[in-house]
This record gives sequence, C-alpha cells and structure tokens, in this order.
Amino acid sequence: MAEPSSQQGSRIMAVTSESLHRDRSNISLGGVSLDDLAYLNEHEAAGNPSKEFTNSPEDKDLLSRFQVACIIVNRMIGTGIFESPTNILQQDRSIGGSLILWSFGFIASMAGTLMYVEYGLTIPRRKMAGEVQAVPRSGGELNYLKFLARHPRYMAICMFGFVFIIVGNSAPNCISFGVHVLAAAGIDKPQKGAVQGIALGTAWLVSLLHALGRMFGIHLNSVFAVTKVSILILIIILGFIVLNNHIEHLHRDPLSYTNLNPETSFKQLGTGDHARGFAAAYLNIIFTCGGWNQANYVLGEIKKPTARFKGISLWTVGTMCLLYLLTNIAYMIVVPIPQDADFTNGETVIAQFFKRTIGRTWTERRAIQLMDACLAVSSLGNVIVTTFTAARVKQEIAKEGMLPFSLVFAKNVNIIECVIKKFKRSEPVIEKTGTTAQEGVVSTPEKAKFEPIPFPALVVHCAFTTILILASIRVPRSKDAYPLLVGIYTYPIDAMAPICLSLGMIWMRSKASSEWNTYSTSNRWFSLATAIIVFVANSFPVAALWIPEPTLGSSVPWYIVPTIGWTLVFGGFIYYLVFRFAVPLFLGGAVLEVKRDPVIGIDHDGHFVQHGEMVYQKWSVPEDDNLPYLNGHNIEVELK
Repeated sequence: MAEPSSQQGSRIMAVTSESLHRDRSNISLGGVSLDDLAYLNEHEAAGNPSKEFTNSPEDKDLLSRFQVACIIVNRMIGTGIFESPTNILQQDRSIGGSLILWSFGFIASMAGTLMYVEYGLTIPRRKMAGEVQAVPRSGGELNYLKFLARHPRYMAICMFGFVFIIVGNSAPNCISFGVHVLAAAGIDKPQKGAVQGIALGTAWLVSLLHALGRMFGIHLNSVFAVTKVSILILIIILGFIVLNNHIEHLHRDPLSYTNLNPETSFKQLGTGDHARGFAAAYLNIIFTCGGWNQANYVLGEIKKPTARFKGISLWTVGTMCLLYLLTNIAYMIVVPIPQDADFTNGETVIAQFFKRTIGRTWTERRAIQLMDACLAVSSLGNVIVTTFTAARVKQEIAKEGMLPFSLVFAKNVNIIECVIKKFKRSEPVIEKTGTTAQEGVVSTPEKAKFEPIPFPALVVHCAFTTILILASIRVPRSKDAYPLLVGIYTYPIDAMAPICLSLGMIWMRSKASSEWNTYSTSNRWFSLATAIIVFVANSFPVAALWIPEPTLGSSVPWYIVPTIGWTLVFGGFIYYLVFRFAVPLFLGGAVLEVKRDPVIGIDHDGHFVQHGEMVYQKWSVPEDDNLPYLNGHNIEVELK
C-alpha cells in the first residue's frame, strides 16, 4: 500500500453479518483474512516513518467478564475504603451525615458508570455497510472529550492529554505502598528516603512486569482483586460477629451502640467546617468510589464489548457499592466514634477496628501490622491495575499526535519478541498460503503470536510516576504526600472531566433533533437524569474546595489541590496553543495531519470490533501534493 488513496478498500475493514465466522482468522475481507491483513499493514508501516500499525490482542487473549470485573474492583479498592472513613468523619463531624454522603457517592458512581457506558458503546462511530455503526475503542475520556469538543481542533486532545500524562499515574499508591509495607514490618515512623525508595522500586518493577507479559499482568491483577474483596468480606464478617456477641473476646463495646442510632448519629451534623468540610469529605468519597471508569480505558481489549460491557460494569460497581456500605456499617458496629470524631493519638477507624477484633485474639501490635499489610496489598494492587490501564490511555494520546515523536509512543513493542528476533534473524521463514482476488494465492510469513504491549507508553507512564514520587519529597510529612497526589489526580480527572462529559450529554439529550438520540441505545430521559446527577455530584466539591479551611489538619495548605488542578488544566490549554500555533509557525506553516484507519471485524454476536489500527501522522504544508489525508480526523462520523 504505497499510497493510501489506492487502498480505499483496506481503510475501513467491515464485514456483513453473513460473513461471520467464529475465528477472526477465517473472516475473509476481499479474499484476505484479518490476520493476513494485519500482517500486511504491519509490513507497510515498517517501511514508512509516518505510519505505525498497532494490532489488538488475539481473541483468546481478550479480557473476559471476570477479568474486566477484576480491573474495576482492583482500581476501586485502594486504601480509600480503609482510611477515608476517618477523614470523612472528621470533616463532617457526623456519623449519620457521613453515611448520607456515602449514599450520594454510591448514586453518583452508578450514574457515572451508566454515562460512561453510554459514551463507550456509542462512539466512535463509523460508516460501514451503508450504516453508521459504533466500534468500541480504548482511551476513555480522551475519545469522549474529543467527540464533544471537535472545534477548536486538537484542543480537547491536548488539554486532557497534558493533564493525564502528568498526573494519571501510579505515584500516590506507590508512596502508600512504601508507607504501609514499612509499617507492616514494624517501622512506625519510616524515613522519607526509605518510603521514596520503595515507591520508586515498586513503580519500576510493576512497569517491567507489564512490559514482559500482557497476560501475566492481567492474571496478577485478578489475583489482587480477589484478595482485596476477600479482605472486605473478612471485615464485614468480623463486624457482624461482634454484633451477635456470641464469640469470646469479640463482644461489642456498649459505646458503639449510639453510632447507628438515628437520635445520636446526626447530633453533630453541621458542627464541622460546613460547606468545605462536606466538600472535602465528599471528594474523599469520590476518590474511594472511583475506578468505575477503568474498563473504558481498555474497552478495545474486552471480548464482545457491545454485548458484555454494560452488564459487567453495572454489576461490578453495584456490588462494590454494597460491599462499601456493609464495610462502613461493620466499622460503626465495632468502633465507638467520639462525638467530635477525633481519635486519640491520631488513630483511625480501621486501626481501632483491627484492635477491637483481631487484636483481642492476637495482640494489638500484630493486629495493626496485619492492617498495614492489608493496606499495602491494596496499594500494590492499585499500582498494578493503574499501570495497565493508564499505559493504554497514553498510547491512545500518542496516536492522536499531540506528543513529540508520537508514533514512537504509539507503538506496540514486545521485549521478548525483540530478544527472540535478535537471536533468530538467520532462521528460515516458513510460508503460509491464503487466497487473493487475482491469483488465488498470497504468501505471507508465518510469525509467532506475541502479545501487543504498549512498551513506549509504559516508559512514559513510569517516567512521570518517578517524577511525581521524587517531587513528593518536598512535602513536609510523608503521610501527607499520598492525599496530595490523590487530590491533584481526582480534582481534574475524576471530577472536572465528568463535569464536562455530563454537560455534553445534557446538551445532546436536551435537543430532540440530536442524532445522539437516534444512535444511542440508552433511554433519552434516563440518560439525561444520570448526566444531571453526575454534574451536580462533581460540581459541588470542585467549587467548594475553594472555601478556606479554618483548621489545620495537614502540612499541605488547603488551597494547594484546587490550585494545582486548575493549573494543570490551564497548562493543557497553553500546550494546545503552542502545539496548534507556535509549532506550525516554527515549521514554516506545516500542519499536522492524523489519520487512524481501523481494521474492523465482527464478534460472535454480530457486533463490530476493532482488530488493529493503522495510524498515519505527518507534518506537511497544505500545498504538499503528497499529503494524502487533508481532512485529519475525518474517518469518524460526526453526530449533530
């Protein structure tokens, strides 16, 4: 395919439902199977510095229902459900108020899940077989913001990409792992250097594990997800054992009876920092309940996404909300909460819980060490899943051309494959036979199947994780580094991005003539209601965090998180201006043209899925006759 214009048939590879087969290698597109077509695209890209072909995982390696659920679970269960209850109680000063906020968080999580599922299964859309069809793609908010803000060109891509590349990494949980693994080892006050060293080692090791094997990382993620759920179930069981008072040494403290009594649980409501206290508490809940959008980041790697994605997401997030509610109830059953929600010696709810359950049959010190071990496991699991999903998003950002040397970071590079090729270059090539339209035979080399791993994007992810870990050394207290890094990620990514997406959904759904109402399979009014819930739920903390905090509970000033959050967004806008105007001026009027040509087949349920993608990027002056794609991102269908 020397010129793209001569290969119109391969630019959108669609098949009709009559051509459906159970193995994608048997799906024939003009006489060429999808696997052969993928090889030909790879061969073409290898000889063209302006092109890069990325293959999707084999059918057998696509994410199953269980693996998708584990991705969501492993991301949702971090240290938040263990540590946030204390912060939430101290911020709103009310047990009843905190439970109400948790309920709001659960509703917002379910609404957000529904909205993200609708976006994921509706765009991008492509015209195939005479109809406009949705083809799920990895990338999450990148795709949705790009769709909503098509003009000015590249602005949404640059702003989201800039923020996500900087803060969308594993730094917070790497630091949390360092703190808790040392505490589990009996080091109560670890040196800052020791924490940073463990955090750096964790980030590099996990990145290396994902670079060596995609399926290894997926299986490891599943193991940690099951372990975390088991920890929550253990906490719930212990709580209800204490409630029954039938086991020796596990009797309920009489002072804890007032925790869930409606007459006393709302007594201190409104005595905290009022609006800001509620906002800070709710932002903690958003973070704790966050992670429900992780499957959107790898949507293109899910098996049968159109048929399975919605059900998996809703059931998983709903189950997690139920587990979170029962976990909080277990805390309230066991731990007497002071009226002012201030614990002596800086203890937390989870620490008191372990002391009053496991500590009574073991020792309090060992119970606390076990607690820290559980928190370390939760943090490490979060690092594993974040590294897997965030690297895929960074690869999608690179495919949009906004990074220097974007095609380098858009590559799939398998280290094991590179090593094998290095030692077997002289090995003879085995031929395989397939049919062509003209002569009936085409010979393409038989090559081993290697997992597509975005190694360059993993390097970017690891690099910025390292930078933030090193930057956190400036934080006076190590324990404050984690909430700070969490805040500067949650504020722009988990709060501001959903606000933008909810506004877009409200705008599209409020117009009866909008084509979104035709192509989306979700009920119009239900979709509008979920978008309004997401908007309200996220707007409150984004605005209220600017209210000054009268108390000093942290070494980090109250205004740091919102200031850094907005600074990152503004930095993304500056990056867009440089990318859109300064760089073309420097290059003599050249403009960046990006074309993403998918290789598309049909899954077993008759829905379109993407098996690979040819990415074309080139800086050229508009008068260049050799520039094949003058309209940039015009392959996707725009809805009105």
